[in-house]
Amino acid sequence: MASETRNPAAPRPGNADRPVSVHVHRPRGGADRDLTVLIGQISSARFIVAGSEASVREYAARGLREIAARIDELDREWDVERALETNAAAPALAGLGLGVVRDRRWLLLPALVLPFLLYYALQGWCPPIEVLRRLGYRTRREIDREKVALKALRGDFGLVEGGSTPQERAKLAISAAEF
Repeated sequence: MASETRNPAAPRPGNADRPVSVHVHRPRGGADRDLTVLIGQISSARFIVAGSEASVREYAARGLREIAARIDELDREWDVERALETNAAAPALAGLGLGVVRDRRWLLLPALVLPFLLYYALQGWCPPIEVLRRLGYRTRREIDREKVALKALRGDFGLVEGGSTPQERAKLAISAAEF
């Protein structure tokens, strides 16, 4: 029997929609904890990038105030990491409180939730990430790319001055942000 060496992230016949995860080294204690780039499903990641590009194309035809308002929205948008941490901490805290006040069986809730958070801290991935990605949560890097493209459209960097139509300006802004 011949042994076949295969890239685990390579698509397999009949498994095109299966989850693929990409492990990226995360420096410990660094200021940029957002180095986790994961792709729960390649199709959902493409959908998110396509949505960001569509947003930039849409705002290319709008005024500076609307672009500034969208940038403010992006500053307040929750990334997938923040959503995961909140969605793990809330039931863990509730289970702890109910376990102390009501019934000790509630202590099972934090015992079930907290290992996911620990796994995420150690590996940069956990199963709830895929659910959050499907719900539309983006990584901080994806949010920042859209923000940089919108700032380029606004003229902050002087990169899109050559574009005469909104479509050309959007194309230049998207390439400036390296989607």
